[in-house]
Amino acid sequence: MNFGESLINIFVPIYLFNQGYEIYHIIIFYFLVSFYFLVFSYSGAKLVGKIGEKHSILISTIFLITYYL
Repeated sequence: MNFGESLINIFVPIYLFNQGYEIYHIIIFYFLVSFYFLVFSYSGAKLVGKIGEKHSILISTIFLITYYL
């Protein structure tokens, strides 16, 4: 799964550039992705502590599917 995500992450900036986005828009996109990762990591860790690993993996699958779409 990590290998597949890495391949997607390699080609996302190329795709966005080919769609006509400027370089600074692509940099802002990656900045926002990193920012949201930092914000939701703390609350996600607390949630996993409360509901457990198994249920959190089941719930996160929905978000992973929407991310790929």
